[in-house]
Amino acid sequence: MAAENALERLLRPVAALPPSLSISDVADQLLAPEHRRFLSLPVVEGGRPIGLVSRYTLQDIFMQRFGRDLWGRRPVADVMNAEPLVLSLDSNLEQAAKQVTAGLQYPITEDFILVDGDGLYRGLGTVLDLLKAMELRIAQRNRVLRQALVDLKESQAQLVQSEKMASLGQMVAGVAHELNTPLGYVRNNVQLLDQLSAPLVELARSQAALADCLADPACDEARLAQAFEAAAAMREQAAPEQLADDLRQLLDDTLYGLGQIGELVVGLKDFARLDRAMDEAVDLNDCVRSALLIARNHIKDKAEVVLGLGELPAVSAAPSQINQ
Repeated sequence: MAAENALERLLRPVAALPPSLSISDVADQLLAPEHRRFLSLPVVEGGRPIGLVSRYTLQDIFMQRFGRDLWGRRPVADVMNAEPLVLSLDSNLEQAAKQVTAGLQYPITEDFILVDGDGLYRGLGTVLDLLKAMELRIAQRNRVLRQALVDLKESQAQLVQSEKMASLGQMVAGVAHELNTPLGYVRNNVQLLDQLSAPLVELARSQAALADCLADPACDEARLAQAFEAAAAMREQAAPEQLADDLRQLLDDTLYGLGQIGELVVGLKDFARLDRAMDEAVDLNDCVRSALLIARNHIKDKAEVVLGLGELPAVSAAPSQINQ
């Protein structure tokens, strides 16, 4: 879901220019406060992008002698880039980065156009926003690699222990692997929950603003209509009915993963018995079950264990040593 929404987060709604608009009017549009962050503006006809006009192009024209007089009244279609970089919102972040990099020119003078699956204009994306998104993605992957390196070094440290502890070290590595599997999708589910809850938070804020307007006698019809419109737009974006099933599934998966982690932790505790006396009355059947739980990952692809335990009297021993 995060990959599907990656380019949506880069989307900047920008009013499109008709191809007949004069170059002077386009220059005025580029000076508008809402357009200051953009290097270019889109030219759209029939809902489909047909070009981009950049600040660089207009500056080049107006710096010529009598440039504004000669070009100012001509339509923007005469000077636009008729082959702009157009990306589909269905593309993932890596695909978008490859396309932008392949078409990138220096100096960077244009943004890129974003369209929906039908090729209809949706807005602009900036190279700077794309670079920031890729930087964040790389940083996330680097953190995973650093953690993997830490895990690898810990495993290597265990493998250089004495021959007596070698088998125990392998079992501990197996437990770490089994812990990492549910922990991984619990982490992913929490990240997805954070992303899915963001529109709901914005919906709550817009509804709170609407409630404040309804309770305010000084709220006029224009403000009230604007508040209703904002709340309706946020509700459509949040789609709470659609999210309900996704959230329920994510929560169920997360609880299942935490249950697996809890089972392994209890097994480790019973295996080590670090919080108990050195010698105590020990049920040998419990020791066998604990050892099999810890060694499960180590032996699952090598042998099938058939468990047939009988009733045994308790013995006085150190349970952690018997388990090992």
